[in-house]
Amino acid sequence: MVNLDLSGLDTFLQQVEAEQRSFNNQISVKFREWVRRIFYDIVELTPQWSGNLAANWYVSTSSMDGPEQTIPEKSYFWPKPSYAEPHKRGDEPAVSISKERFNDVEFGYSNQVFIFNPTEIAPAVESQSIPLRGVNLLDGRVAMIAHAYSFYSVFSPQL
Repeated sequence: MVNLDLSGLDTFLQQVEAEQRSFNNQISVKFREWVRRIFYDIVELTPQWSGNLAANWYVSTSSMDGPEQTIPEKSYFWPKPSYAEPHKRGDEPAVSISKERFNDVEFGYSNQVFIFNPTEIAPAVESQSIPLRGVNLLDGRVAMIAHAYSFYSVFSPQL
């Protein structure tokens, strides 16, 4: 008969579980940073006129559904007076409005993450089926979802 000493097995298994949790947390931190970088790029590169399109980007772990939230600048000052300059990609306050939403969503590497924009005009802007000013284009094209998908599928910046 063989006697096995298993007295340290519980401690060993606890150590393995702790290492697994630590590893999962580290991967989740990197994944979250990766998604944040992609999200911020989309927001900052979104064409603007009133800023409403750029201010309506969302991150979700449940669906690509949410309400459009018209920014005050659009609802109070629309159409813009002739003396007011229209916004261009990267302009505030629209960029900050969307970026602030990122921190409202908790997720890790095992979650499916959706980046979406519920504005009615978003598909037309993405497909460039409406006229856009040159200041809103990157290399002559719109840089929103399709750009991020293309760019980040081949580029892996160091995080």
